[in-house]
Amino acid sequence: HNIEVLDFTKMATNFFGSLDDEVNYLKTYEWLNFNKMLHIEKQDLIVIAGRPAMGKTAYSLSLALQLAKNKHHGIFFSLEMSPTQLFKRSLSQLSGIPLSKFNRDGIMNFTDDEDKSLTLAKNEMSKLNDNFKVVSGNFTIELIKQQIEIVSQFKQLNYIMIDYLQLIKPENNSS
Repeated sequence: HNIEVLDFTKMATNFFGSLDDEVNYLKTYEWLNFNKMLHIEKQDLIVIAGRPAMGKTAYSLSLALQLAKNKHHGIFFSLEMSPTQLFKRSLSQLSGIPLSKFNRDGIMNFTDDEDKSLTLAKNEMSKLNDNFKVVSGNFTIELIKQQIEIVSQFKQLNYIMIDYLQLIKPENNSS
């Protein structure tokens, strides 16, 4: 029998020291110390589940934006939200302005500092456009595969996110 006494201090030092090693991970630098908590490997399937209105879409979109900032190419499918809703959520996250300030009727009263933050966020969104595609609509699996193939012709995708799997339409009415 092989007996090994564990030295937790040494193991912790080795473990946390190796987190920054270049491996097959999708990095999310400086995002809530996410790399220190979890490594997302390229072949991982991650399911984010929860009760309604718990922030699943906000979390997923935030993660996708952070991955895009770190030069990872991906596509985010939203089967629930309109392009306008997704744009406002993205702009809110990048600017740090609460989503509640983006009114439905288009009347938005921003402070001068918020206007500056919006300008910076708009510029950042333009830079992220090469790394991050958002597709909104009603999809079947086949339509999702087609969109992935189209985007993959131009960039190798590092991640694919599908918001609200339950809304994927069946291929035909008998399914």
